[in-house]
Amino acid sequence: MPNRGGISFRPVTKEDFPLLLTWLSEPHVARWWDPAEQAIGKIERHLEDESVRPLIVLVDRDPFAYIQVCQLDAEGDGEISLCSTPNGPLPVGTVGFDQFIGPKEKVGVGLGPRFMELMMTKLFDEGVPAVLVDPHPTNIFAIRAYEKAGLKPSHEVDTRNGRVQVMVRYAQEFE
Repeated sequence: MPNRGGISFRPVTKEDFPLLLTWLSEPHVARWWDPAEQAIGKIERHLEDESVRPLIVLVDRDPFAYIQVCQLDAEGDGEISLCSTPNGPLPVGTVGFDQFIGPKEKVGVGLGPRFMELMMTKLFDEGVPAVLVDPHPTNIFAIRAYEKAGLKPSHEVDTRNGRVQVMVRYAQEFE
C-alpha cells in the first residue's frame, strides 16, 4: 500500500493479535475501544469480511497504529443515522474508518493526521466519494486529529454504541 513520509499500511494477520492486544490494553486506547479480548474477536472476524479492511500502520517499517476501513453500504447494521447528514444522505460508496495509535509515545506527534490523510488519498484515488468517522463527542484529541486530516464535523447522533460526533470529508474537497 502507499508509502509517503515513511508511512505505509499492510493487512492485519493473526500474528499481529499479540501486538494489537497490547495496544488495546493501553489506557489511551482502552478508554475508547471495546475491551481488548472483545476487540480482537471483532478484528479476527474482519479478516474474513470483504466489507472491512483491517490494517496495521507502519512508520519507517515499525508498526504503530491500527486502522479498519469499512464499506458503510455493506454494514446493514441499522446505523442509517450515521450516513444521513443534516444536508441529506452521504453518497453511496462512502466508507468509514476507525483507528488508534498503539504506543503512547507515538500519540500527539502528528502521525495520526498524516496516516489518515494518506489513507484518504488512497481511498479517494479508488473512487470513494466520502469518508466518515464517528468519535465520541468528548474525545477531543481524536476530533482535533480528524480536523487536522481535513474531516469536518457534521452532526451528533445517538447510536447503539452511544453518542457520536459524525465527521466527513468528501472526495471533491480533497486536493
